[in-house]
Amino acid sequence: MFRTVKNLRGRGRKPKVTTVLARWIMREVKKNPRITTKAILMNLGSAGGNISRQTVQRTLHTTGFHGRRPRRTPLLQIRNTKGRLAFANAHLDKEKDFWSSVLWSDETKIELFGHNDLAFIWRKKGEAFNPKNTIPTVKHGGGNLMFWRCFSADGPGNLITVNSTMKKEQYIKILNNHIRQSAEKLGLGHQWTFQHDNDPKHTAKVVKK
Repeated sequence: MFRTVKNLRGRGRKPKVTTVLARWIMREVKKNPRITTKAILMNLGSAGGNISRQTVQRTLHTTGFHGRRPRRTPLLQIRNTKGRLAFANAHLDKEKDFWSSVLWSDETKIELFGHNDLAFIWRKKGEAFNPKNTIPTVKHGGGNLMFWRCFSADGPGNLITVNSTMKKEQYIKILNNHIRQSAEKLGLGHQWTFQHDNDPKHTAKVVKK
C-alpha cells in the first residue's frame, strides 16, 4: 500500500512517557536532586499511569541525568560563604601580573595504606570475599603523612614533611625557613603577596604578628 520498507511514523507501541510527562520528571529532579524514582512515582500518582521505576530511570538517562555519589565538600557556614564572595569580588578585576606575584600555601594528608574513597565493584553472588573484590585494611588505618607546600603561577616552592599534627609554633618555623626561600626560587621579586586559608593555626595572633 505504502510502496516502502521504511518504518513509518505512528507504527509500533506508543511510548508510556509523553513529552509533557518527561518534562515534569525533569523538573522534579532539578528541584530535588536527591529524590528517588519511587518518590517520583508517588508524586505522579494516577497521572503516571502504569509506568515503572525502570521507565522513570530510562527517561532520566535519555535526558542526561544519571545516578552518582554526591561529591564531598567542606561544610561552609554563612560567614565563610560571605568571606569567599567578598574575596572574589575584591579580586575580580585583578590583572594577570597580580596573580603572578601571589605565593599560595596549604597542607595535605596522604594515607600510607589504602585510601578513604568509596569504590564500586561488579561481582557475582558468592564472590564477595574474592581478593579481587575486597579492599585490604590494616589496624588503625596504617597511618598517614602530612605535607606543607607553597606554590605560585610559575611552579611549586619547597615541600616540607610535617611531623605529627601541625601547630602554630611549627607553622611559624616553616614560614620563617621556607617562605622567602621559595619566593626567591620562584622569582617573585621584592613585592609579592602571601595567601593561605583561614585554618585556626593560620589565623592565630602569633602567626599574624
